[in-house]
Formats: sequence, C-alpha cells, structure tokens
Amino acid sequence: MKTIKQTILGIALSVFSIAAMAQCPTVTNMNVTLGANGTATVTPVLSWSVSPTQTMYYWSVTPNATQTSGTFQSNGTFQFPANGSYTLSVSINDSLSGCSSTGNTTLSISNMTTNSCNAAFTAYTDSSCVTHFVNSSVGTNLTYEWYNMSNGFLLLSNGVNPTATLGNGTHLIGLYSYSNGAFCDSVTQVVTVNCSNSGTTTPCQASFYTYTDSSCVTHFVNSTPCTYSVSSWNINGTMYYTSSPALSLTNGNYSVILNTSIIGSGVSTSSNVITVVCNSGTTTPTGCQANAQFYVFADSTNAGNYFAYNNSTGSGTLSYLWNFGDGSSSTQQYPFHQYAVPGQYIICLTVTATSGTTTCSDTYCDSSSVQRMAAGFLMSQFNVVPQSTTGIKQTKILTGLNAYPNPIADELTIETTAKDNSKLNYLLIDALGRVVLRGNIENSKTTINTSALEKGFYSLSITDEKGSSLKAIKLVK
Repeated sequence: MKTIKQTILGIALSVFSIAAMAQCPTVTNMNVTLGANGTATVTPVLSWSVSPTQTMYYWSVTPNATQTSGTFQSNGTFQFPANGSYTLSVSINDSLSGCSSTGNTTLSISNMTTNSCNAAFTAYTDSSCVTHFVNSSVGTNLTYEWYNMSNGFLLLSNGVNPTATLGNGTHLIGLYSYSNGAFCDSVTQVVTVNCSNSGTTTPCQASFYTYTDSSCVTHFVNSTPCTYSVSSWNINGTMYYTSSPALSLTNGNYSVILNTSIIGSGVSTSSNVITVVCNSGTTTPTGCQANAQFYVFADSTNAGNYFAYNNSTGSGTLSYLWNFGDGSSSTQQYPFHQYAVPGQYIICLTVTATSGTTTCSDTYCDSSSVQRMAAGFLMSQFNVVPQSTTGIKQTKILTGLNAYPNPIADELTIETTAKDNSKLNYLLIDALGRVVLRGNIENSKTTINTSALEKGFYSLSITDEKGSSLKAIKLVK
C-alpha cells in the first residue's frame, strides 16, 4: 500500500514538474541601474526561469541610444546621447521551450556632465550624387561615429569627413563625438538628397605607371585622368601616403595598389604587379618637379566673391587643370568661374610639369573650404589672379608663416605675421584630406600637441575668420 502511495506521489510530482517546465515566463519588471555620464544597465525581471544558453534578448530604445553590451545579452547596457526621457523595450525568445515575451520601461537621464565637445556638421551632394559630410565639431582628441538613422541605425563611417551614396529623399543622419574615447556630444539632422544625375555619371578610374631610373630608384606616378585630392600606395604591403613615391627597390616583382580619392566620384583603386630590373635601359631623366599651390581670400566688399593667387611652381613647361567643385573645370593659369548657384564648393588644382621627356604632376585642394562650409559662407564666383595684381580689396593678407620643427615632433609651433591683428585659425590636414587638428592662433603664435599624429605627410593651412585660405605649407612627421 505504501508503495502504491509513493508511486502516485511520484507521478503527481512529475506532472507538476512537466507543467512547470511548460509554463512560459513573462517580463514583470525592468530593473534600471544608472551609471555615470548618461549610462545605464537594464535587467528584465521574469516570472519564470528560461534556458540560459537558448534565450535571445532583443533590445530597442526610443529615442535612439548606443547599446554598449553584446548582442542578445540579458543585461542591456546603454550610452545615452543627452539628458531626457527614454523608453527601453526588450523581447525575449527561449528557443528551447518556444516561449517569448516583451516588456518595456521608461527611464530619465539627468546626469550628463557639461559637454567637453560640440558635435556639428554640414552636408552637400555633388554632381556625381555623392553626399559629403563636413565635420565642424569642436573638442580635444575627438573620434566620430556617423549613423543613418533612417535605415535601421546603420553605421556609415568612423571617419572625420565621410562620403556616402544616398538615395534621393530625406535621411536622418546622426553624428556621435567621443573625446579621448568617452562619449561627449551628438547631433542629428535631416539631409535631403535630390540628385538628378544618379546613374548617368561614369566614374573616373584610377591609373598609374612606374619606371626605374639610372640610379635604380623606382618612381610611382599617379596618372589618373581626372582631378583627385589625395592618394595612397600599398607596395608589397607597405603604405605610402604621398602622390608619387620614389623608392630604391631590389630587382624582383612587386604588388602595387593605388587608392585615389577622386573629386566628385569617391575612391577609385588600381592594382598591378610590376617588375623592377635595374639598369634595364628604360630610364627617365630625374629632376622633374611640380608643386600645385594657391590660396583663397574673400572680397571684403562683395559677399560671395572669392579671389585666389596661383603660386604654383615647377620645372620645364607647366600646364594647369582647375576643378571648381561643381563639375566645371578650366585649363587656364588664371581662370574666372561664375557659379550657377551660390554654394559650398571644394576647389582643386592639378599642375603638370614637362621637362624634356619627363612628366610629373601634383594636386592641391583648398583645405580652407572646410572652414568656409562650417561657417556657412557661400561662393558665387571665383577669380584666380597673379600675385602682382593690385586693387583687390581683401580682409587681410598673411605676410609671414613659420612652423617648426619640420619634421614634426611631439609639439608643433606655428608663428604668423599679418598686416593687422585679426583672428587667424589653423587647420592641419593629413594625406587623406582629413582635418586632424584645428584651432586659433593667439598673439601670432601657438604651440600644439602633435604627439598622437601618425607618421606621414601633412598640410598646414592658415585661414581668417571667414574661412579664407591665407597660406598653406607642407609638413612631414
């Protein structure tokens, strides 16, 4: 009899256990732990246990915030962009039992500290339907994340001034800025793309050639048949951030990849395997030099009118190719261009020098355009004049510029001399066209920390408060 009772009790317990296992949990509450400077950890409270290794957690936040925890984890950690009220939702899915549940909670963020930076940007779409994002954020040691929030919070880029091919319509673009790796500010704005040339523009393709001179130096020449801003070379796995590397290579085969940032078309790549054979008889005379250089200044009496001095130099016969940023170009040394629509344009000049049978070229783009765009100044006409031209009214002319040491060490000192005491700014641009440092020049001299800069080539541009380029010099670290 006792055995029968024990058997019945065992069966009852088994049934209870099966019923318990079959019960699906629900989210009854959400525990929130607030952290420092706009962070929070959220843990859902469940009415029943779930399979630890078979359960996925899907998190969402309104308005958007950055999830810093791993995907599908039970504890969600978040970085919120600003003080305010947020709604968090979580959906759980236990694949072992087939159970699912959803819960949400509202939390208030109020402990964001004073921003150590200010996130800001503008955007424009060029004639090739490529949208350019011009970063005007202010702060120290900044890094960035760009998101297209209209497309599922899609990460566009981690760069300073990225480009993207966006479809016609409106796009909600978010810029998140981080100072020394910690979140400090964000901004979102609607970018409208209305490009009628989509699909009708044939992109320019990068190209190059090489030759080895009588001294066994191999020259790499960027022969891309259109206007480009910067280029980088990958030669057997080693990167070179210069327009035309010249290397002493041993005889053999080399894999060469050229990445060229083409104005209005994005990055184009050309690759080839070359063979270096010294003293093969295919030498080219050395000594060809081309240096493209100009600086832009605003007409102080007519808003929207800009002048430029063409200070380019080179050996032999020089030819010029100007790209005005709106799809128009000129081969004149001192061209004049009237824009159909006043706007924010990047101007580039390619100078080609021909000395005997040798041809070389160099390209320079007006880096101060970034400053003009950030300040909202529009260009309506652009007139290149000789340095000796008189009668042009301009707000100021920089009469002296010195930057040392060059090569750059852990600190760079900038000294300027101007005709008046107006405010001057500096921009330090790397070989990929990214603004890596910017600031004001106080009392004609400033010293900046450059210890974090990578090895490579840089351009130092001095601008006035309107973003007009006064002078630019090339540096190396």
